Amino acid sequence: MLSPLINIAPFRDAIAENQLILTANQRLAMQIKQAWGQLSQDQNTPVWRSPRVMSIEHWLMFLWDELKDQNHPLVSQLSIVGTMQNQYYWEKALSQGQSDLTLDLSFASMAANCHDLLQRWTLNYNEITESSSSLDKFKHWATQYQNLLNKNKLVTPPQAWQLIGDCFVAGALDKEPKINLYGFQSISPLQQRLLETTATEYDHIQPNQRPVSAKSIECTDPNAEFAAASKWAALELLKNPNQRIGILIPDLNNSLTQVVRIINETLAEQNCSTAVNISAGVKLSDTALIKAAFNCLDLFDFKLPLNQWLCILNSPFNLFEKLPIQFKVDCELKLRALKSHSLGLDQFIQIIRGQQSSLENSDEIQNDIEPLYSFQQYNRENKAHQYSFSQWADILDKTVKQLGWPGLSQPTSIQYQQIQQWDKLLAKLAELDNLGIEVGRSKALYFLNKLAAEQLFHPQTGDAPLQVLGLLEGAGLVFDKLWVTGMHSGNLPTSGSIDPVLSANFQRQHQMPFSVPEKELTIAKSLLSSFKENTQQLYLSYPLSDGKTPLEPSALIKDIEPQDLTEVVSQIEPAHWLQQSEQSVLLEEPGYAFNPIFEPIRGGSSILKHQSTCPFNAFAIHRLWALDLDEPSIGLEAMDKGSIVHEILRRLWDNWKTSCVFMALSDEQLEVQTEDTVRTVLLEQAKTHSWLQGENYLALEQQRMSKMILQWLEVEKQRPSFEVIKTEQKITMDFGNLKISLSLDRLDKVQDQLVVIDYKTGNVSSASWHGERPKDPQLPLYVLASEPKPEGCFFGHLKGTKFKYIGLSKDPVITGLKPADDWQVQIDEWQTAINHLAQEFVQGKASVIKYHDSEFNYQTELLPLNRWHEHNDIERLLKGSKP
Repeated sequence: MLSPLINIAPFRDAIAENQLILTANQRLAMQIKQAWGQLSQDQNTPVWRSPRVMSIEHWLMFLWDELKDQNHPLVSQLSIVGTMQNQYYWEKALSQGQSDLTLDLSFASMAANCHDLLQRWTLNYNEITESSSSLDKFKHWATQYQNLLNKNKLVTPPQAWQLIGDCFVAGALDKEPKINLYGFQSISPLQQRLLETTATEYDHIQPNQRPVSAKSIECTDPNAEFAAASKWAALELLKNPNQRIGILIPDLNNSLTQVVRIINETLAEQNCSTAVNISAGVKLSDTALIKAAFNCLDLFDFKLPLNQWLCILNSPFNLFEKLPIQFKVDCELKLRALKSHSLGLDQFIQIIRGQQSSLENSDEIQNDIEPLYSFQQYNRENKAHQYSFSQWADILDKTVKQLGWPGLSQPTSIQYQQIQQWDKLLAKLAELDNLGIEVGRSKALYFLNKLAAEQLFHPQTGDAPLQVLGLLEGAGLVFDKLWVTGMHSGNLPTSGSIDPVLSANFQRQHQMPFSVPEKELTIAKSLLSSFKENTQQLYLSYPLSDGKTPLEPSALIKDIEPQDLTEVVSQIEPAHWLQQSEQSVLLEEPGYAFNPIFEPIRGGSSILKHQSTCPFNAFAIHRLWALDLDEPSIGLEAMDKGSIVHEILRRLWDNWKTSCVFMALSDEQLEVQTEDTVRTVLLEQAKTHSWLQGENYLALEQQRMSKMILQWLEVEKQRPSFEVIKTEQKITMDFGNLKISLSLDRLDKVQDQLVVIDYKTGNVSSASWHGERPKDPQLPLYVLASEPKPEGCFFGHLKGTKFKYIGLSKDPVITGLKPADDWQVQIDEWQTAINHLAQEFVQGKASVIKYHDSEFNYQTELLPLNRWHEHNDIERLLKGSKP
């Protein structure tokens, strides 16, 4: 059986005399009661009186409630302002008479904290003689805030405590003969005054002194420190499962995920199946189920980011969980294809309806998806309504339930606790009815979000031998063995920020938190003493670095005997699952031949381009369809711009046909025709590219493209006379089982010779056509696929200031370009190289070989699939496995 977390001996006399015991936090109060109960059971006491133990905050609320029950004149008409009420009144105070509509209401929290600090230090903001712009604004806001409280008969918690003291003076409450304090490192002046008013005597309970073996341990970094403490705890509990083991972590709330992972891995590594209680909580708004509920409520918004729509679509906690996986996959691909950073509910539902209509039996999912369509209609009809907070609580709860939340038939214990917290969250929202106002939907959601963000979720767990706590939470608790991490100079004494509103001199004068180093040093010594007095073995560790900055051990532990880490936990090694031997069998199999009857194919000339770069990548892209997911983009993408340029030039040359007609145009006519064509094409493209629907963006894109086309046409003027025979010609090239569809941008006739022209707005080089594995075989393919065979092929390069032709031809048909040495030999070389690439692809050759670095580097999305970074290891293992 586990021993109590409190040594009850120092409390026995006070409990026996029914004296009041006040603790620094509720955890200590609960543990004292449990320790007393266990002692009573051990002594076979059938019935015992519950000890008068409370945290100081709970005690003051108890006294306030007692005074309210008496209907005492000092408090009868007053109520204590709640957290969200307080936020509301501060924001209202900041907004009153404020002409600057851009005022950041986050200042409300700063002002509220400063006001609370002054009241706890029994200081009046009007009596501060110092002056500064921030302090003057604060005084103005605080006056407005206090007026709002007075008007609504509300008081702050510190004001309530002052009234409680006044009631004791007035005799409304009987003084305590003695108040016993436990677990306090410091007491605010207001609490001090209240204790002096409410008790004839008060004193601090001190734990029994006992010898302790304290050692300091040096660790490399926080991760190594957490791993060492976790391994030590596991080893100790394997020796004796009934020990009380504690690990204290100063910054536990901010490193919770990391700590939980390391502890779980270490316990599993040591085969220690002990229960663990981790005191830190996460924001309620960050828990899985509550976040899913807010995602449902966010559907009210005008627009949401794409990633949030994807979270909603793939969430297991709403109505989409019931829909077929393939349906959701298709919906996601359609959403991504929009390439929009955000979209509204109507656009989202349009995608959903479109995918539903494409199903063979669309009625199969109608019942599951219908609530979403009903919500869309409700949202349209109820945008501007205002209700009380309790009405909104009911509406919002019905909304998430309508959308299928929480979507669980058998929730786990933690999930059930989160569902309960949702109900409590809505109850707190309903309590805001005492503000006496009606609000719109956005304001109600704002308050609900604030409530969820400010409330911590602590999963309820039973008692556990291993306790992982924050530094202050561990103070006063008793452990058999204790490890305190993070004992560097930044944590002991605790480093904190002084109030940003009040001057440093003012705060030092009144010894406010973190303003007086000597006071923080005293608190740190008291804390360290508490650890030493409440355990039999104590380890105090510190990291040498936080990963970025070197750290020094706290001066308070420099005199403690050091101990080498390896003497405590031997060697810290990676988890066993990181050290496993090979768990897979490597087989070198031949590729599977391509069969067009059984598998679809995608891609034109890019098939051979990818085969030339890396055969496996070509197999993955064109036969496995392993494509990177579409991502949102700002403005038109390079591919979109290239397609638009192609379409503009096609229309222009379909109209002009020959260079004679083109050259006959005046500069004014050429400019007008070009600009008209550009605008017409852009307006047509706006139907599928939302960016072009904005007038400013459309005008800028028209100006840019018109300038580009006109610059390119100046290059065309330098050519000998030509005729445009065809534009966007569709042809097919047959390689047995592989048929590649091609689209030739343009076929010109120059001096009775045919030349193929392809427009490029990216980087190009004719060098990429040569060799046994041409890097980009697109134009050679066009030449080989055309009948009759062209006598030249060229890229029309439109990029930046580089407007020129790049290519090869039989004769010098483009000014300034050198013709091929032997055109027929060149064609034969292309035929051989391209036939070889096509044969490789058809035969299913898919080796992971990188032939062209630059092109391979553009295919990083395939790295997890082709395992290029493991290539050398895989080759070594394959060779080793062969006889």
